[in-house]
Amino acid sequence: MKRILLFLLVPMLSFAQNTGIEMLLVNPDVGTPSSYWGARTSNDSGLNAILQSHAVTVYTLKLGNPYYEYDTKTVQIQCADCNLNALKADLEAYSSVVTKATLASPAYFINNLSVMLRNAAAGTSTGTVMNIATTNDSGLNQIFQNFNVRSYDIYGDLNHYKLRCDCDNTLLKAALDNYDTIVLTTDFFNAAYLLSNQDFKNPNPKIYPNPFSSSFQIETNAVVSNYSLYDISGKLLISTDSKAKLDNHSSLISSGAYLLKLTFDNQENYTQKLIKI
Repeated sequence: MKRILLFLLVPMLSFAQNTGIEMLLVNPDVGTPSSYWGARTSNDSGLNAILQSHAVTVYTLKLGNPYYEYDTKTVQIQCADCNLNALKADLEAYSSVVTKATLASPAYFINNLSVMLRNAAAGTSTGTVMNIATTNDSGLNQIFQNFNVRSYDIYGDLNHYKLRCDCDNTLLKAALDNYDTIVLTTDFFNAAYLLSNQDFKNPNPKIYPNPFSSSFQIETNAVVSNYSLYDISGKLLISTDSKAKLDNHSSLISSGAYLLKLTFDNQENYTQKLIKI
């Protein structure tokens, strides 16, 4: 038995407030939300005591992180009427389960940015020095040093990078946008959320490999009438009744997170997150 996992992208949500807490778990299996959007508890009793004491209203996985190793360890927490700084302090004190807690909008990830360079030859990655990412541009290196940029990796095209920092990425974004001789544009990575689940007995699809490099297989006991591929922001990239056309398109897209929606002859739909590496 499979379950449909419906993604709800942040711009479609109505939050009681714009700021909550983005939390990173030590272990993705400890502190996992008890259900999908609307959950208030985890599978850890100590963490639940903290959540209850601060009247937490939402405790859910924050998905779509461009650094895939964090995708099942990042949680968004919202509360209608609580002291977020006090909640943050209690969460970080519970260090056996919580790695880090940061005040953050639910709309995007607080420690990541997308960076588009003006020229693929200027600002390219050269590795790391003392756990700070380095490039072939001294001005960019100084910004990375100031904001503790830990990772800086190609994200699709040669002039498109993703980065991860120990910083407030709104301030880092402003600094990079101001360095416009090297940086063309920057953007936040939007988050996605699992909205709900329901029983899905048929057609029982299996999609593999995931992550994939160029194409993937779909095994199902029903007939697929349509394949729709979306980027993580919800933009439709291709809609086709041909698996061959889907394979051709998926071989050309950049590395990143996507949503594949299958529509079957019986009008059932199945949606699964895919990662291209």
